[in-house]
Amino acid sequence: MLPLPGVTAGGVSQVEGRLIVDWDDRLWTGDFRSLDQRPWSSTARPWQVPGELPEASRREGLPIGDGLPRASLPWQRTPPAGYLRLENRPLSLDIEDSTDVLIGPTRVEVRRLVRLKVESGQLGPVQVRLEHTPGWDWQLQPVDGKRLRSFHRQRAQEAARPLALLGMQNPLGQAVSAAPPWGARWRLVPAPEIGPGRPLEFVLVGERAFPPGTVLTLPLGLLKIDGSAGDFWLRGPVRLNLPDGEGTPQLATQGLVEVPAEALAQPKWRAWKAFSPVAASARLLLTNRRGEGSRSQATSETPAVTRALLEIAPSPTGQLRQRFDFTVEGWSEPRLEIRLPAGAEFLDAVVDGRAIVPVIREEETGPMLSLPVPASPGSLHRFQIRHVIPGERWQTWREVAVIPPAVQGLPLPNLRVVWRLPGGMSLLTSEMVRQLESRNGDGGGTWETIERGVRPLPVLLVRDDFVLSLAGVLGLATLAAGLAWGQSGRGRASRWPWRLL
Repeated sequence: MLPLPGVTAGGVSQVEGRLIVDWDDRLWTGDFRSLDQRPWSSTARPWQVPGELPEASRREGLPIGDGLPRASLPWQRTPPAGYLRLENRPLSLDIEDSTDVLIGPTRVEVRRLVRLKVESGQLGPVQVRLEHTPGWDWQLQPVDGKRLRSFHRQRAQEAARPLALLGMQNPLGQAVSAAPPWGARWRLVPAPEIGPGRPLEFVLVGERAFPPGTVLTLPLGLLKIDGSAGDFWLRGPVRLNLPDGEGTPQLATQGLVEVPAEALAQPKWRAWKAFSPVAASARLLLTNRRGEGSRSQATSETPAVTRALLEIAPSPTGQLRQRFDFTVEGWSEPRLEIRLPAGAEFLDAVVDGRAIVPVIREEETGPMLSLPVPASPGSLHRFQIRHVIPGERWQTWREVAVIPPAVQGLPLPNLRVVWRLPGGMSLLTSEMVRQLESRNGDGGGTWETIERGVRPLPVLLVRDDFVLSLAGVLGLATLAAGLAWGQSGRGRASRWPWRLL
């Protein structure tokens, strides 16, 4: 409540004037009352010109808009008295997120534009969090520095990745879902003039080397905006751009749908493709074919793994039975070499539906299989390899490193990892997951983990009978506390943002 007392200029015998009252409807709700009941004019929205209101009282040149004031009180000798009641409108935001990828001959630059448009209320400090993207160093650049009072990188918070536990599918019930691991963080303090009609815009810029022959995973992670209006989770459209006169690199996508690519308003660059994410597992991989002839002439006959599936069936005895099923396109050689993980024991192999016997060489880094490739029309071949990785019997939990076989130096851009768990076993993982098959509430089932990088992260297998016991619950609490203690900087740093399923 704002009182409007009678105030006169000192040493003046007679004064007159006009009290003009108004406020921005997008920021405030208000009410004005005159206590001495003087005649005054009020203009309801939309603003209309009252007959007694002179042209000079228009709000042209005043801070708020260019219309007419809500109330106008002419006075003589004694200024009017009254009250003006104002209340802040709740903050309402509309946030836009879009990414431009500039693919140069030897470098790739990612520019993620974020636009915070205030529809009502006043924008306060904002927290910006970018999902963890290994190998990328991000910088925040304001589009208009005058609209940002200050901003700084929160590197101390980045050092402590969040620890999250999900409830298991067992009688203990299901707990709430946890956020993905976060990487770069910033705190932004907008300038006071940020409000309706004055958006806050900034660009997150990341850059990586892209030498010829390399495969690069583009960061399409979630962006989280925390503020007084709540939390916003963003993953907007992506546009790929190439220099004028350059050919196209090899491209592999997952969880994306192609959309029309609008022209890029930047000289010497042209829009190539555009995608919109449709799944949490959205990924985009580029292969630099420069140096192997013109990139525009790269064809599907270039050898590439177009599909790869790794099924893992663990057991309490410690064994991991794995089936590696993949398809190679453009392969014309009579043999293909596959390296199994260290310590693996080969079981059998199938190529294009035929059982084959490979030549096996034992090496320190793991068995090397040389598979004969049947001469068949076309250059598309499907391979299936089964092997076992031995291990020790375990009772409570066990860490499992997910190591797919290596296919003669070819990347695995679309690798899927599926876990087939027996009854009484659950999965604790830092990956995003989805259940493919349930086992009627006795634990186990089939789960698919969606890795964030080319190589999936490790997981932790947990025995349900251990978790259902009080000692097990205390053990998990101790584990969580120990991991959090390590992430806080007082102990050994942990690489585990745990998720329990």
